Amino acid sequence: MEIEKKKLLAAIGIIILTGLLGILIYKVYFAPAPEAPAPGNVAGDIAPNQLVTSEARDKSLGDGTSQPGTGFERAPLETASQVTQGADGQTNVAVKTIVSDPTSALTTGSNGMIQFYDRLDGHFYKADEDGNKIALSSETFPAVQSVTWAPNKSVVAMTFPDGKKAIYDFAAKKQYSIPSHWSDINFSPDSKQMAGKTDSPDPKLRYLFTSNIDGTNAIPIEPLGENGNKVIVNWSPNNQVIAFSRTAPALGGDRQGVLFIGKNGENFRQLTVEGMGFQPTWSPQGDRVLYSAHSGASDLKPTLWIDGGSDETVGAAKNYLGLDTWASKCTFLNNDEVICAVPDPNSLLPGIGFAPQLATNTNDTVYKVNIRTGLQTIVGKPDGNHTIDTLSVSSDGSNLFMKESGTGEILKMQLK
Repeated sequence: MEIEKKKLLAAIGIIILTGLLGILIYKVYFAPAPEAPAPGNVAGDIAPNQLVTSEARDKSLGDGTSQPGTGFERAPLETASQVTQGADGQTNVAVKTIVSDPTSALTTGSNGMIQFYDRLDGHFYKADEDGNKIALSSETFPAVQSVTWAPNKSVVAMTFPDGKKAIYDFAAKKQYSIPSHWSDINFSPDSKQMAGKTDSPDPKLRYLFTSNIDGTNAIPIEPLGENGNKVIVNWSPNNQVIAFSRTAPALGGDRQGVLFIGKNGENFRQLTVEGMGFQPTWSPQGDRVLYSAHSGASDLKPTLWIDGGSDETVGAAKNYLGLDTWASKCTFLNNDEVICAVPDPNSLLPGIGFAPQLATNTNDTVYKVNIRTGLQTIVGKPDGNHTIDTLSVSSDGSNLFMKESGTGEILKMQLK
């Protein structure tokens, strides 16, 4: 009887997952772009053309397709298969809960302490490695839906349930309201500027822009037209690129071209991504791009890749890192090493790349990967069954802080 019940529950789960995947595929590939809540223009009208595609850019720069074949090889780098155990020879590692309240926006501040938003009381806090916390401001920000930290960790962009958006500078104790039709806010390396996208029912008024953090001196960089949902705003640490755009010509199969958009309209060689669901993260120096993507070759599960982040290295520095996880579950330890929470392979159903929000019980193990050699090291599997969605490393590299996906609790794992 119990076995039949389990079979029934499993069948129901598969049906629900299939239905959700169908809806997601429709929305991503077939549904019309949604209208924004309000029209708007920041710095005057712009020409009603689309985002520049790679055909319109300088073709002498190449197309980034230096990798042979039409799909990626599942075998990682030669040295990436050399998985080692931790220094004590143990895989399971004890972790400590240092913040038990539900949190979001975990990061490491410039002072070496962790910083986060407490979803219970609406305060932003900093805390030491034992969880002793101090409010960053006496101001409260109830029900913040999304938070983006500036590189200096003193400025945040916030989105509220009613669609309103604001920038808060903790050092200056100032809050700036920004238009609700600005989206995907991301900050410059010096934390003095931001980039984003304007949303409007009129495609002529949709574009990628930059401005000061108080919203002044807004400058249109690229018209978006109907392609706004294909652009990911992500300002590179070397100050050369402000966004990625999936508007390059189709490459066939699961492969897609991704363009680097410079803040001054520069022409950059395109990145060739082996799969869909492109999710990028810059290395600390901005010379590499870590990203995840899913394809038929991976049963539509997320796979982790590294590539060059400059016009000279993109394509030539491309490699599959041999781990199946999302880039959002990774953080850089330094410019050559990345730490990732990798789900148990049995926890990832085929097609989960289309619906990462369904990966709620992944039983993660923490890996360290050298992105230049491909060498993997098992840091450890946190005691218990943990699903991690955010990682942050202490400034001295001695501790790893992990935010639980479901509870929002913050855990600590000792690295050395």
